[in-house]
Amino acid sequence: MVTIKDKYLRILSCLVILVLGMSLVPVASASDIPSIPNVFEGKLITEGADVPAGTIISAYIDSQLAGSNSIDEAGKYKIGVSGTEEDHGKKIVFKLGLVESEPVSVTYQHGAAPVELDLTFKLPTTVITSGGSGGRAVGSPEPQSNVEAKELSLAVVTKGTKVRFDFPNGVTCIRYVEFDARKTLGRITTIAEMLKGQSKLVSSLPEGTVYKNVNIWVGSGGIANSDNLENAVIGFRVNKTWLEENDVDTDSLSLWYYNDSWSKLNTMKIDEENDTYLYFEARTQGFGSFVIVAAGEEEEAGSIDVEPVPTETSGDDVESEPEKSASSTPGFELTAVLGTVGAAYGVLRRKF
Repeated sequence: MVTIKDKYLRILSCLVILVLGMSLVPVASASDIPSIPNVFEGKLITEGADVPAGTIISAYIDSQLAGSNSIDEAGKYKIGVSGTEEDHGKKIVFKLGLVESEPVSVTYQHGAAPVELDLTFKLPTTVITSGGSGGRAVGSPEPQSNVEAKELSLAVVTKGTKVRFDFPNGVTCIRYVEFDARKTLGRITTIAEMLKGQSKLVSSLPEGTVYKNVNIWVGSGGIANSDNLENAVIGFRVNKTWLEENDVDTDSLSLWYYNDSWSKLNTMKIDEENDTYLYFEARTQGFGSFVIVAAGEEEEAGSIDVEPVPTETSGDDVESEPEKSASSTPGFELTAVLGTVGAAYGVLRRKF
């Protein structure tokens, strides 16, 4: 027979087990709150022009990076902004490089549906980008999987002026592109791409030790031609450590330009005072694929043309050398005759 005391003991035992079980369940901390991204997408415009593909867009909450993505299609973006419940209602700031977008009223909404939002930027002259995992950038036929890094520079091209596109961030070996404008082309973009290996747009490389493969694209639609610009030069730099490790003579370095075949450009050293880099400048007749090459010893020797000094008798002298022998020695014939006569005289004397 179960007494009332036994019932209370059973109930108390159950409560103790329940409390112990609850104590084993960990209490969720703020760091355990799942991060749910807000997805934003829309147009991406800078001063009336589409932002080029390959440009990196980033999002920040409380100055902390909350998401970033590379633009696949010019003028359009899509980015996931990750946050927690604690970030709910906090302002999101969008940036291209270090440049913030024009003011937008947008906050992080934990677990919200995708948001369509157009962004506008006022950019300085350059924007840093990085190589993507696939696809092609606007203005560049190079597969982006072969691009190590690139930098964009914007400038206004006006007829009769010297136009310069600077790449001050130093993410590639190209420092600037400069030319004289023959026509007004307005605001255009120049892209410097430093590649991971040989460009997919060339069939081979010049002989020698390759420093870097690069592409330079000025504008789009083939506007970088002799009708629109002239006196084009490219400024680039080479790391001194690489020169020492590869035992390269600085005078052998040249920039080569590819246009169905490779052409060695007139390259000159303009600064060697820097502790880290040597700086060069090369004149080019066009833009596209380039390679910086240190010529090998054989190529350097083969490129030297030694002009012979002509003489009237030099050919006769060369031809007569194989015919010289002991028989042509002065006095040899006379000595042979006298020797023969002397031998005959000795034989006759012994006989008679």
